[in-house]
Amino acid sequence: MLAATLRVAGMTLLEYQVRQAHAAGAAHIVVLANRLPQSLITAFNRLERDKIKPELARSARDAADRIHPDETLLVISGGIFATPDVIARVAGSASPVLLTRDPAGGDAFERIDATAHWSGIALLDGGMLRETASVLGDWTLGPTLLRIAVQRDVARDHVGAGQADTVLHLANDADAEAANRLLATGDFLADRLIDRLYTPVGSLALPRLMGSPSLIGLAPFVPLVLLAAAIGAAVAGYGRVGIVLLLIAHFPAWLAVRLARATGDSSRLVRLIGPAMAGTASALCLALGWWQYDQSGDQSVVALALFAAAQFHPKLSWRQTVDPLPAMLILLVAISFGMLGLGFTLVIMASLFSGLWRSFRVGNAALS
Repeated sequence: MLAATLRVAGMTLLEYQVRQAHAAGAAHIVVLANRLPQSLITAFNRLERDKIKPELARSARDAADRIHPDETLLVISGGIFATPDVIARVAGSASPVLLTRDPAGGDAFERIDATAHWSGIALLDGGMLRETASVLGDWTLGPTLLRIAVQRDVARDHVGAGQADTVLHLANDADAEAANRLLATGDFLADRLIDRLYTPVGSLALPRLMGSPSLIGLAPFVPLVLLAAAIGAAVAGYGRVGIVLLLIAHFPAWLAVRLARATGDSSRLVRLIGPAMAGTASALCLALGWWQYDQSGDQSVVALALFAAAQFHPKLSWRQTVDPLPAMLILLVAISFGMLGLGFTLVIMASLFSGLWRSFRVGNAALS
């Protein structure tokens, strides 16, 4: 079986590699393939549908001609699977780098020396690819490119034994299943407390979702529908119901974003989830404040509602959205005790405190 056709995250390995490279910032993608079975043709069609248009090269020289010598080149060898954070880590390097791994259990990878094997992923330059293509002869591209990179003393970024399973060489269905398990259960995307809380439960649902492209496509709709219902409930005067619906939407929203990051999906619906969560939280604050004003005539509650709503700025990046979960829990408790004004005050204070804390941590990091 051609390694590029193995199923990873509900798609072929080749499509997974292209989507991860695109998510890591690659704007110009060239795929080197001698032949394209129907599954890979379908993969190319899916990529083009999502506005990702890789170029197809039939030889190393053809690939080199399509890449400018001054272009930074993210190399992902055929059959290589890596978790999204590993690919982003290499792509974000400030200078050329070879991603290496320990020899133990890495017999399928190209050996560099007694202490390291090449993982099949590197950040090089277009000129190096052209030099490799010009001397290729009867050698294969990967080993020759590696030899030239080593001769030039390209820096190494080493993946230790504890992270060896974040880069795998896939040769059969069992290897692909191991990659899918890692995507579903790994903690490589747990960069927030809420990720660590949801991952144990999410790891039960993610394998089923990743095994079905149709479910992957439907995942963003669930939280968006719940958020729309939350706004509708708030406008109708059922603010508490609106908050509960937003809280219910939080987990499927996390699941959809986690799934998108694991699969490299950057569709418009996925990018909409974060701003929709923040926008719904703002709308709920305003609706609750107006409802309280309508009941009591207290104008100060309206002012507090405006300030609370302003804490949820919809971000342009779906990776950096404001998490409304703590604030909504505060408001739900406040409503239950008939102290909505105090709830708004606590939300505002919590937002200010978290902002000051982030600034303090960034300042300390800069000093160190």
